[in-house]
Amino acid sequence: MARFLATIMNAGKFGQSDVDILEEISVAQMLTPIIGDIGFFWAVNGFSVEYSGEEHALIGHDGADPGVFSQLYFDPEQEIGIVILFTGEEDSSLIQELAELVSLMFESGELLE
Repeated sequence: MARFLATIMNAGKFGQSDVDILEEISVAQMLTPIIGDIGFFWAVNGFSVEYSGEEHALIGHDGADPGVFSQLYFDPEQEIGIVILFTGEEDSSLIQELAELVSLMFESGELLE
């Protein structure tokens, strides 16, 4: 999932190579709002997180099945992305804890640059 997210963040190219995993136009279409803030399976507007004392707009996708939950988010301006995979059921207390975790992860990612 991390490699897929990195490919999306890199306009369809994998790693530092010139190998196109996805066509650039496909990535652009996936990240273009279709209905409100939603692109092809991606939330592209309206989601932000605070880290390093500022609000940052994120692009992301999440999903769940019974017992598992995952989230992929990236900050296109800072070029930082995260993938979260965990087991358990999604509930309101988890959502709040997850928002705090996302903020901490992005702040940590910014420090690593």
